[in-house]
Amino acid sequence: MKRSWAVKSTFVACTMIATAGMATQSPGEISPDLLERTCIEESDIPKLFPQDKIAAKFGALQRDDLCSNSDLPSGKSRVQKYDFSMSEIRAVDKKLPNETSMKRTVEYEVRITVRDPNSATPLTKKTFTVTTASGVSRVTTDERGSLNFKDSVEHRRFAPERYILKVVRVADELGFSKRFLFAINPWDTHGFTFGRDLGRMTKQSIALANLQPPAVSSEILTDRVKLETVDFIRTQPNQEAPDAKLYQLSFMPRTRRSSMLTSSRIVNERLHDGTYILQYAFGPARYLDPSRSPLAAIPLSGQKFIDVVDGVFSTEILFSDLNKAIGQGMTEIHVRLLPIKEELLSSNERHLPVSTARFESLIDRKSELLSPRFAGHMNPASLNYEGAVFRQRD
Repeated sequence: MKRSWAVKSTFVACTMIATAGMATQSPGEISPDLLERTCIEESDIPKLFPQDKIAAKFGALQRDDLCSNSDLPSGKSRVQKYDFSMSEIRAVDKKLPNETSMKRTVEYEVRITVRDPNSATPLTKKTFTVTTASGVSRVTTDERGSLNFKDSVEHRRFAPERYILKVVRVADELGFSKRFLFAINPWDTHGFTFGRDLGRMTKQSIALANLQPPAVSSEILTDRVKLETVDFIRTQPNQEAPDAKLYQLSFMPRTRRSSMLTSSRIVNERLHDGTYILQYAFGPARYLDPSRSPLAAIPLSGQKFIDVVDGVFSTEILFSDLNKAIGQGMTEIHVRLLPIKEELLSSNERHLPVSTARFESLIDRKSELLSPRFAGHMNPASLNYEGAVFRQRD
């Protein structure tokens, strides 16, 4: 489901509703048969991978097409033309060109050992046709009998962590064909849950990862916000006193998201590098008055693109109501970071004035990342570091 945004002229609370792609079953609603610690049957696949379109193509076929035992090195009980045993599924540690702050494609390598089923001898120099979602290729086993190939998986960074179903078919020149099913967790590129052979997993291990609601919604958090005075500005020529103030805002945003790796099922990590929209607003201190409910709308003072690099961004913002604010004493600054459709942003737009309508069109409304508003006190008459403490307001 989609989240509502207030981005045109005022800062108002974001409606924190369920994120897109969230599983619809609660733990108590998961079918008891899917919580069994038994191997996965083909008829279970559509129920265990409801978000993957390819899962709908699977039906009720032979149970031992997926289930494993130890009669052969690969764990399969039925003798076939080749004995395949899964050796490794490993993420390739490199950034692909289409990666953004909200979504990415992870490339991974698969290594399958091919043996003669009667002698268990590795088959070397044997060529197979390998069909993956990425395409078709001819692959020859190496001197150890290993069949090595690559595939990739796409995911949205802040969607609830889960296993994604991937299907590969391996065929020889005489018509033999074998299908492999993998469970891939692209959020865990350096961990032990990244890639698994589905035939060696239980129903329960997939169901608990894929069918439970996330522990938390993905959300931006504040960490180490610094607000410093750069200079006082005279916006009109021959003006005696400055009427504006230039600030340097430095921010180390972090994110909280749901995970299936930790005991708490929550991961706290720095915000992924990339381009975001920073919205900011200045208002009288009365907006932070806890007795006022709901929070009054605050006119938007400005918005701009910012680049998060190594989990940090620093940018200048102009406060143009200096004289009015000094008369009122302490005021507030409100900030919000919004995810964008980074692939649609041209390099020229990053450094040129952009219309409100263009900002609006670039906001990623399908993002699972909630963007709360943070507010802190500021002293417009101060010449030095403001020392503002920012707290979440919605």
